[in-house]
Amino acid sequence: GTSWTRTTASGVFHDVKFKPNSGSIAYCIGSVGNVMRFYYSTNGGANWMVANFDKSIANANRGSIGVSPAANKNVYLILGPGSLPGGVYTGCFVSTDEGKNFTRRHNATDIYLNAEGRGQDQSGYDNCITVKPSNANVLVTGGLVIFRSTNGGTNFSQMTTYLDGVTQERDDYIHPDVHAVAFNPLDNKLYACTDGGVFVSTNDGANWSRKYNSLAASQIFHLSKLNGSSTQFMMGNQDNGIHTRY
Repeated sequence: GTSWTRTTASGVFHDVKFKPNSGSIAYCIGSVGNVMRFYYSTNGGANWMVANFDKSIANANRGSIGVSPAANKNVYLILGPGSLPGGVYTGCFVSTDEGKNFTRRHNATDIYLNAEGRGQDQSGYDNCITVKPSNANVLVTGGLVIFRSTNGGTNFSQMTTYLDGVTQERDDYIHPDVHAVAFNPLDNKLYACTDGGVFVSTNDGANWSRKYNSLAASQIFHLSKLNGSSTQFMMGNQDNGIHTRY
């Protein structure tokens, strides 16, 4: 990373991945001239070519790329909606020829929303995907909440809830706004990074546990000392409730 060479003239790019176990075949997704495109490279990113799609992705607002050594020629792509508010997400697309051609497998249940009907699409802000290293049929995505597919992107199920798990005293609750999901290839543990901390699952997202003890993951907006007390304070946090210091 000491020096860099620019390989595109313009554009806003959201994600880039290499084909597993390859230093020459690379993929990227981005918007050039307000038109969303997927690009692939056969020379390590020095030059890029535009992929083909069976459904248009031109108006999508953001995309994320997933790859797995279990099917190293496959590329999995999720894309947010082309029109907001109320737009349906563009879909989950799969390529089986190293990113040259894509077919849409899913755009039914909006994986950027949630079954409780809370919150609005934030796929321009929360947008991520990971594919299990040992099983390319397992896809995990992040938006407001976490969704999972066990059949290569044909169907997705919501794995976490949007509603506040603190007030419901649920230890496995994952905070909304999921910005990163990743499998550890050494032990298949699944990690999620959200606006409320870091979480881990040992069963592909069915159950989760918190991993952020001592990690400061809150943004404090307001702080005030209680009247009549010299030691008790309360503070309001961005998306993370009210905390009290006694």
